[in-house]
Amino acid sequence: MSISQIVITGAGSGLGQAFAFALAKADHHLHLVDINPQSLDSTRAQLPPETKCTLHLLDLSQLKHLEEWATELCTQVEIDMLINCAGITITSDSLQISMSQWTQVLQVNLLSTIQLCRTIGQQMRMRQTGTIINIASMFGLLPAPSGIAYATSKHALVGYTRTLRIELETDHVQVYLVCPGFLASNLFENATYNNVDGKTLTPDTSQMMSVTEAASRTLKGVSKGKATIIFPWYVRILLWIEWFSPTFAHQIWRQQWKKFQQAELKSMPTDSDPSPHAVESDA
Repeated sequence: MSISQIVITGAGSGLGQAFAFALAKADHHLHLVDINPQSLDSTRAQLPPETKCTLHLLDLSQLKHLEEWATELCTQVEIDMLINCAGITITSDSLQISMSQWTQVLQVNLLSTIQLCRTIGQQMRMRQTGTIINIASMFGLLPAPSGIAYATSKHALVGYTRTLRIELETDHVQVYLVCPGFLASNLFENATYNNVDGKTLTPDTSQMMSVTEAASRTLKGVSKGKATIIFPWYVRILLWIEWFSPTFAHQIWRQQWKKFQQAELKSMPTDSDPSPHAVESDA
């Protein structure tokens, strides 16, 4: 029996973990990537004991190390599927985001995905087979007041993934773009908040789509060959408003910005502001 080799980043929690659970099958070998060893161990402990699985502790912001790891992995196994799911986020006024924070968000959310697609994609092209799934966000298609770094990285990822799909089609490598809305995960509680009380902005996740359903919808869309997978329903409504009533859409996002401004702290941020946490990205 042929074993499919599957790489999943951000597999320690949230959507990445949900993909691991959904793909834990007898004919799959999972390569689970995360920065948090405890989270990786937790994911492994919840998988069926017979699951073929290798844990990889990696900081995706370290691009040179990531390239070396991916190159070595490709010498050991033939990767059939790559799911780029890891990401980090910051809630902040755009002018209060330090350049080091900008760099880290772009490295984890965008450049690490490009690095893995580049290295593993070369192997897939040579083999003339493979599947790449890039998890972007509805904020790769829509504005995100107070989440500008995240939105910037995801907008870039959307453009990259759509173009990569065209370039790799003739090599029989399938590339899929996924743009989910809000998901019930730890993304919000693990976000970095610059000069703002995060508790006042953390939404109620109880009514959001579960990561289990999100993983299921993604894999179902991939099985149907859908190039761009968007869910839940309200994301399409927001896109429709953006296209056909931009003035109304502007008012929606302006209200979100006002909500952030009301939560801003009076004190100015210092150079000791924390860097974004490396957590799995869900929206």
